[in-house]
Amino acid sequence: MAFFFQDMDQTGKLVFYVATSWLLFLLVTLISQLIKRRKNHDNESTIERD
Repeated sequence: MAFFFQDMDQTGKLVFYVATSWLLFLLVTLISQLIKRRKNHDNESTIERD
């Protein structure tokens, strides 16, 4: 879709920006959740060892 960006009209560009922003938001949210789960899992395993 980025290859045809120059040929898009204003509505197409708006849809492209919204979809891209939404996908980036989902990606950042997913990565942050994975990091939180990993930290919680590491904390639980160190507590069990003590």
